[in-house]
Amino acid sequence: MVGVQTIIDDDPLLTTRFIDGKNPIRLVLDPNSRIPIDSKVLSQTSKTIVLSKKENNLIPNYTKSSNFENIQLIIKSLYDMKIQSILVEGGTKTINHFLNNDSWDSIRVFKSNKSITDGIISPDVDLSKFSKRDIGDDILYEINRYTN
Repeated sequence: MVGVQTIIDDDPLLTTRFIDGKNPIRLVLDPNSRIPIDSKVLSQTSKTIVLSKKENNLIPNYTKSSNFENIQLIIKSLYDMKIQSILVEGGTKTINHFLNNDSWDSIRVFKSNKSITDGIISPDVDLSKFSKRDIGDDILYEINRYTN
């Protein structure tokens, strides 16, 4: 899942293009129907659902009407579509929407030693209670709300 601003800024595919396997259902939160109709996420590579306040006549096969009053209504809408697991990839506003409404089970943060000087600042998350492991040249911080 990403917000429409990520689609506008980055135009991602949101597929498993680097590994073999089934592509995920791509989810876009787009309350005001701003998604460009030529976005890569609307390709036939994988199923895409655009959640909006109203159906977008330019992309009627993709748009599902959703109530944006609170995050729980969005989650329920996805559950009603038989979607039971969501990876919220970005951007900051979308991630913060889930964090601020305490609607998460697991958080994973990758840190690189590369310096990025422009772009959008990531959500502010206290990593002190996260487990930490090296993955190549990067570090993965991870915390799970519910442990087995």
